[in-house]
Amino acid sequence: LAYQNYQIAKSAFLTYKTLSTQNEALEKMRHTLLKRTDVLTAYLTLIWEKMAITESLDKETANAFQGIAQKEQAWLTDNQKKISAASNIADLNTAADEFTSRHSQISKEANLGITQILFAKTNLTYSKSGDFFGRVSETLSRLEDLGEDTTFYRRGLSSAQAKADLYLDKKEAAGKETELIRTQKTLQEGLEYIRESTNNLKEILNTITGL
Repeated sequence: LAYQNYQIAKSAFLTYKTLSTQNEALEKMRHTLLKRTDVLTAYLTLIWEKMAITESLDKETANAFQGIAQKEQAWLTDNQKKISAASNIADLNTAADEFTSRHSQISKEANLGITQILFAKTNLTYSKSGDFFGRVSETLSRLEDLGEDTTFYRRGLSSAQAKADLYLDKKEAAGKETELIRTQKTLQEGLEYIRESTNNLKEILNTITGL
């Protein structure tokens, strides 16, 4: 919305070229640039907060990202001061260009934080699935000792194992990716496989126990 308002004001200035339309375009541009830095500042905070509460993500990694986030937020605050102090379009463009030059670095650092969160989540989910595999296997073995036919359940267990294996393939592929966005996509796909595997195991247990 802020950007749309700026575009409208800019169009009016280019059409009428009056002092009032110039000032309005200046203020709309200022507002847009300030909002942009606000969003990025909040985004970095959100990532760090998510890291801080993510199970199995070590504190050193979370604290390291916090330091990076605080450094970038300090830079963004300084950029906002330049935006606020700008008295003409040229000064605003200078501040905007500085932001653009810095944005790729901040984006890369943010994506690295997100990737670290995903690695931790997938590792934790996979480790928890091991407990379900153990419980299902033990339960089926007891039923078989009692003479029960567990063929159907064994097929479900094999299906769950196949999906767990697909997760491991995705995790390995993610570790070889050179682009963080592709790494995140691959990890998300792997996370979905292990979640499906775990859900299959839960369904087997629920069917057997009648819960």
